[in-house]
Amino acid sequence: MPECGNIGSGLVVWGMSRFNPARRTSFDGLGAHTVVQDSTHLMNVEGAPKPETPDAGGEPRPEDPARELSRRDFLNIAVGGLAAGAAFQIGGRRAEAAADAESPEYQTANVERMRDIVARERVRENIQFAKDRFGDAEGMVSNAAMNLLDLDSFTAAERARKPPDTIAAHQRFVSRQYEKLWDIPRIEERIRKREAEEGLSAAVEGFGAIRGFSDAHMQNLLASRFHRRWLYGNVSAIRYIDREEHAPHYQVAGRAEGRGMGSMFLKHERQTIELFRTRDQRPAELLRATAHELGHHQDWTTANRLGLHERLQFLRDVGERLEAPDRYLTHYVETAVPREFQEKRGDPRDMRHRQAREYWATVMERYSLDPEEFRRSHPKDHAVAERWYRRLVRPPGEPGR
Repeated sequence: MPECGNIGSGLVVWGMSRFNPARRTSFDGLGAHTVVQDSTHLMNVEGAPKPETPDAGGEPRPEDPARELSRRDFLNIAVGGLAAGAAFQIGGRRAEAAADAESPEYQTANVERMRDIVARERVRENIQFAKDRFGDAEGMVSNAAMNLLDLDSFTAAERARKPPDTIAAHQRFVSRQYEKLWDIPRIEERIRKREAEEGLSAAVEGFGAIRGFSDAHMQNLLASRFHRRWLYGNVSAIRYIDREEHAPHYQVAGRAEGRGMGSMFLKHERQTIELFRTRDQRPAELLRATAHELGHHQDWTTANRLGLHERLQFLRDVGERLEAPDRYLTHYVETAVPREFQEKRGDPRDMRHRQAREYWATVMERYSLDPEEFRRSHPKDHAVAERWYRRLVRPPGEPGR
């Protein structure tokens, strides 16, 4: 019988649907949360294997409506990350001045690199895969589609022999899009500089409210289970809130706050994990809730290490497993999420998108806390988890394996 005891988190998702060209468009990422449950598969803390390396850099363990949005607005999008968005926009203004001095040859090379990625990485196919299943629920997909519309517009302008100034403006804009959202070496360099300046860390607060526990205990517990880049790469604080939190159908154990597309660029201070008081305050349950919320912070939208083509492939990998009959099953993903959407008469594609997010977070619970048993029981789900875990904990600039 498939395992179904591991209840995931409830997540309200955001997306892109219709654009008003008269105003700036923004998106808000709402928090995800972990449901209290009686876990049937958790390892005890004493038996938990150590990470393969404590070093952050070590080997890891385990049509057209969219065009109504102005290109200037798109470059200024920062979802859920006020600090990151502000920094990105300020940095963008400086970069624009430098970009104006870039040679046409440099911009042409960027455009050609983007064309190569689009063809080689099945970008158009992956966009269509996501739209067929999730509609407009995933803003990252809509942004990738917008980038392709701009690339196609540039190609059409070239073929139509539009005025040189028009062609140059198209090329310059596509080149900048490529640098910000598709150019993995540039993205990795941005992350490397941030890590060098700030290190890999997060505040751990409030755990002294648990009897016999402390912030130092929690820090040690987290260090024993998670690679530092997975733990701190997208999270600025992990807090215990000494109160119960409830949703209509369940008690909430944890929540991922500050998620969204603003996190695509750099970690920001609003990216946090909140854990709430439950009847089970054992370290194993704290780890389970943390592992789930880390999965929400390290997904295809929020993780800050990925090019857009990687994000699309990440979502496709998860979407394909969600449709597989031998996938890892949980009561929450398979039953509770659909029931909530039926009660609210929600869009089935929005429901499927939420299921994808919750499936990924529950898979990362198992992969993080019981990797060998998970490999034996669900090898294909384990393989997807391991692929993207390894990608996201890899030191910036290190080649893939």
